[in-house]
Amino acid sequence: MIGSRIVAVGHYQPARVLTNEDLANLVDTSDEWITSRVGIRTRHIAGPDEPVDELAAHAAAKALAAAGRTPPRSTWSWSPRPPRSTARPTWPPASRPASACRAPPS
Repeated sequence: MIGSRIVAVGHYQPARVLTNEDLANLVDTSDEWITSRVGIRTRHIAGPDEPVDELAAHAAAKALAAAGRTPPRSTWSWSPRPPRSTARPTWPPASRPASACRAPPS
């Protein structure tokens, strides 16, 4: 029987952290109010130099490492000019193809 299974997972969080206290300094709220309603104390915010395809590549590399696998050798590296692709842009910035097509393990 052919099937699939999850053998490992990986995650990656951007470096910038935004706390409830940071939010309380911006708007009329408090850490207690946010925590009691949503349960969130901190969140990680991706900067303009952290595109989603790079975040995905970091997470994929961690998942592969957790599974005891090595990533396949990539034929291209991260660059402002992605390789030619048949994918159409699906989200800003429009100069990039869909992120799923651009996230090789790094």
